[in-house]
Amino acid sequence: MPFPIDAMAGKLRQVIEQGARATSVPLDFIGVPMLAILGSAIGNSHVIKVKDGFVENAAIWASVVGSPDVRKSPALKVAAAPIYNRQKKLHEEYEAEKMDYDQIMRRYSKDKNNGSDSVMPREPVEKQVFTTDATMEALSDLLYQNSRGILILRDELSGWALAMNQYKGGGGADRQNFLSIWTGSPTVINRKSRGTPLTLLNPFVGVTGCIPPDILSDLADQRGRDDGFIHRILFSYPDDYGTAPWTDQGISELEIEGYCTIYNDLLALEGGRTPLTFSHSGRRKWIEWYDAHATELSEAPEALQGPYAKMPGYCARFCLIIHLTRLVCREAKDMEIDEISVLSAIALIEYFKNHLRKVYDRFYESDMDRKIKKLIDWMQRHVNRISYRDCYRNGVAGCKHKKDAEPLFNEFLNRGHGEFQDNILTLFT
Repeated sequence: MPFPIDAMAGKLRQVIEQGARATSVPLDFIGVPMLAILGSAIGNSHVIKVKDGFVENAAIWASVVGSPDVRKSPALKVAAAPIYNRQKKLHEEYEAEKMDYDQIMRRYSKDKNNGSDSVMPREPVEKQVFTTDATMEALSDLLYQNSRGILILRDELSGWALAMNQYKGGGGADRQNFLSIWTGSPTVINRKSRGTPLTLLNPFVGVTGCIPPDILSDLADQRGRDDGFIHRILFSYPDDYGTAPWTDQGISELEIEGYCTIYNDLLALEGGRTPLTFSHSGRRKWIEWYDAHATELSEAPEALQGPYAKMPGYCARFCLIIHLTRLVCREAKDMEIDEISVLSAIALIEYFKNHLRKVYDRFYESDMDRKIKKLIDWMQRHVNRISYRDCYRNGVAGCKHKKDAEPLFNEFLNRGHGEFQDNILTLFT
């Protein structure tokens, strides 16, 4: 299923379309991280109250899956333009404050030497809207300093999972803390470097980036436990785009400026977790979708029940993000989440559900499954006959020696993909 661009506000559709053409990628590579970035701009200012006890914030954890030859980084740069621009301004403000602080400190030191009782000035701290350091050690301080929330933005999202517990030999509680953070539940971080625990009452963390298909398994718990962590990530896995020819198409500065304005307008929304509720028609559409999804969940394969169970929460989050974005774009009239916003959120959820099967098929693949696919792909693209020597000389499926190729050839034959005669493996056509 292609990215449902019509679910986005009109001004954002133009950014997605132009950005995708300019970087020669599918719409998904711009639209998916954009959702997490817009959600991070809302942060803790507003939540959606579906009913008593069912309240969601705007945090989105989403990743685009794409092969290494896809232009993921240029596309992510387009999607992240407003957050980069905002961080640049925050850094400039910090530099100015730091210069003033240094001058004040020099006067303070001079006065102190002269016996003055003046109060020591407080050193400024640079505010942040995003980070690339995903360790809980760093993130806990950032959340404490930036109560509205923070976005983890990484080119290669596998580094986020691999960074967890890296200072504790894999024995820490980082993954468990992230599970609590996803729900926005109060989280207490205990650190040896602090005398007292760090309490985060309403932690808000969005996550977005890209990941190659072969690295998906890095997001799993290294001790093999199904802790539900992977179920909280929305994956987009568009079809291979191939190597795109050169294009003179670019994305205009005017479109980027408009996108940045929308982000900044969301950032300017004031509120301390102000709740939004549905309009009458919006609630009716929500209930219709929820009941249909509940039936689908009861019939879903076991491997998909975990991520399917998270979809109502994500649908509510998309309702919040889409409606507030439409509001600042003057496409919605008030703070009640209307039918249009709900239908747009449902379109996004159905899109991510559609991509789940492809991702989870890949996620549960064995190493041999992946090698067989790579061998077949190589033979289809080059020649349908291959020897041991051809295999390891060309590094097919990671083979470096004959001893690597032999079990691969045997499994290939066991699965009925071809035949082996005179030391030559032939792919059935």
